[in-house]
Amino acid sequence: MSSPYEDDVIRLIAMRKEQLKELEEKLQKNQGWFSKKMIGKKIQQYKKDIEYLQADIDRYRRAMSWLRKTGEFSERAMKEDVPKPAEQETQAAH
Repeated sequence: MSSPYEDDVIRLIAMRKEQLKELEEKLQKNQGWFSKKMIGKKIQQYKKDIEYLQADIDRYRRAMSWLRKTGEFSERAMKEDVPKPAEQETQAAH
């Protein structure tokens, strides 16, 4: 069971890895010093992006696991915390 957030991050990681692969291929074919330098900087940035996203998804999964384990996060608890529309209207009137 994965959340929409996890799906988006996994999709972004896959997209960055594909872009990284394309840049590495482009770097091998390129002859100019300046263009190689620019591509090299982009490659380093993409690697940092991938590392950050992987660390972020790991932190997210650990946090969700902890919340589920401690009982702090459950659909029932989430529904109880959200006021019903009628309650919102009465609270706004006061």
